[in-house]
Amino acid sequence: MSIKYIINFNPKRFKMRSYDMPNKIEEDKIVNYLWYLKTLLRCLLKLKNLQERYVLGSGKSSIPYISRISLNINQNKLIVICLLEDDSTCDLIFKVIEDEFIRNNKLTDMISGDEIIRKCAK
Repeated sequence: MSIKYIINFNPKRFKMRSYDMPNKIEEDKIVNYLWYLKTLLRCLLKLKNLQERYVLGSGKSSIPYISRISLNINQNKLIVICLLEDDSTCDLIFKVIEDEFIRNNKLTDMISGDEIIRKCAK
């Protein structure tokens, strides 16, 4: 994260949602689990045929990209923070997460990641 980005970050300009986890994830597996979820999210956004550059991960500091979508696990909850300035983009990201991963405000036990990644690779 660049210093310029930190200076420009307005803590009032973010959206956050949390979802219950189906099972407790072991500490040593959290990083891999979050990486997997973020990979699936990136694929799902790409499959929606979105033109926004954040989907594929622009490295330019002036363009929002997927690293401004933060996933974390705290007290057996998946925390999703959207740092993009456009509320409609954050809402779209939350909608994709909720449509694909969440049932009754809880992360589903079985996420069909292999199928998502196969579709994304085409």
